[in-house]
Amino acid sequence: MKYLILFTASFLLFACEENDPVLPDDNNQGNNPEPQPVVSNDLTGEWQVDLFKDDNEDETSDFAGLTFTFQENGDLVIAEEQQNTTAAWSINGAGNRVEIDLSTENLQAFSNRSELEDLDDDDWMVIEKNDTLIHLLEVDDDNTLDEVRFVKSTSASDGSDTGNPNPEPQPVVTEDLTGDWQVGLFKDDNEDETTDFDGLTFTFRDNGELLIADSQQSTTAAWSINAAGNRVAIDLSSENLQTFSNREELEDLDDDDWMVIEKSDSLIHLLEEDDDGTRDEVRFVRATGSSRNLNTTPQPEANQGATNGWQVTLFRDDGKEDTNSFNGLVFTFQENGKLVIADDQKSTVAEWSINEAGDQVRINLSAGNLQAFSDRGELSDLDDDNWIVLERTNAVFHLRESGNNTLDEFRFERQ
Repeated sequence: MKYLILFTASFLLFACEENDPVLPDDNNQGNNPEPQPVVSNDLTGEWQVDLFKDDNEDETSDFAGLTFTFQENGDLVIAEEQQNTTAAWSINGAGNRVEIDLSTENLQAFSNRSELEDLDDDDWMVIEKNDTLIHLLEVDDDNTLDEVRFVKSTSASDGSDTGNPNPEPQPVVTEDLTGDWQVGLFKDDNEDETTDFDGLTFTFRDNGELLIADSQQSTTAAWSINAAGNRVAIDLSSENLQTFSNREELEDLDDDDWMVIEKSDSLIHLLEEDDDGTRDEVRFVRATGSSRNLNTTPQPEANQGATNGWQVTLFRDDGKEDTNSFNGLVFTFQENGKLVIADDQKSTVAEWSINEAGDQVRINLSAGNLQAFSDRGELSDLDDDNWIVLERTNAVFHLRESGNNTLDEFRFERQ
C-alpha cells in the first residue's frame, strides 16, 4: 500500500524527483556530482577496493584480497595471492571518465570472482580523487547506481604511504573527524591486521565521544585532539574492551599519540611510532552514507517536502540488528503530525513530532497502534521521544537513541 503525502515539517534537507539518482553523501558531492578531471598519473599505481556497490547494493567484501595496478601503458593488472590477469583501462577524451575493459579471458582467470564483471564499463565518472583515493560512479538506465572507490594499496609506496621515513604531522580540527568511519588499513608493529576490524563502525562525535559498533553490540569510548592540533588521542576503557572481548585488536587503538599524517573529506590517516622503532598505523575511510556535513551532532530540522513513504533499511535494538522484522512496512509522515504505518494487509495511524529545539524526533505509538500490528512486536521499539537525527538527505534519514552504552538505531530510506 502506498500513500502520496506532502508535509512541510520533514526530516529532509532537500526535495527531489522520485526518479533522480541519489549519490551516497560520503564524498560530499550532493545529489548532482560534478565529474572531476583526471589524468593517467592520478590512477597509475596499485589500489584496493574499499567500497563497491552494484545497483545500490553493497558488495565491497567480494573484492577483499584483490589489488588493481593501473599502468601507464593502459594495462590493468588484477591480482590476488594465487593468480593474476591483465585487463585494460583508459580515460575518455574529455578527461573525466574511466573505461575498464575486462575480456572473457580476464573473467575466466578469476572465475571464482564473478563480481569482477560488474567493473567492466566504459562510463565510470570520476567524482572524487586525491593522492590515496579515486571514487567512480556509473548511473544505470534504470537510475540505479554502480559505485567503486579505490584506495591506495597498503603495499604501494609513492610518497603518500608511510614508507616515507619522516612523515610530517598534519593539522586537524574536530570537524575533520566527526562522522561515521570504517578502518581501511590497520597495522600493529608493521603487521597488517586490517581484517580484524571488518564490520566495525567508529562514530566520532564533536562532544568527545567515540561510538564503536558492529551489528551485535556497541560501546562509547572517548577521543580528543592535542593542543598542537596534529595528534589524536583515542581512550578505550576496560569496559569498552570488555564489551568487545571478541575484538582483542581494539586495544591496539588505545593511544594518546596518534599523529595525523594525511587527511581529506573521506580519509584520516594516523601513525604512532613505538619506542622500538616499529610503527602502528590506522587509516579511517568514511563509512557509506556518512559525510563531514552529516555528522553525529543533533541536526536541526527544516521545513521540507516529500512525496512518498519510507521503509526501514536498518534497525538495531540494544546494538543488535533486527532489520528484517520491519520488512514490508511503509511509514508515511504527514504534516498534521500523523504517522501512517502500513503493510499490504493493514494500517494504523500513530503520531510524530519535532521538539522545540528542532533536533530530536518523537514517535508516539498507542496501545491501539501496537494491537493493530500485534504480529510486529518490534514496533514498540520505535515508540520514543528522544530520537536524535544523525543524518538526513533527500533519500535517507537516520535516527539514534542511546543510553547505558546500548544503542537503538533506525535508518529510513525513501520508498
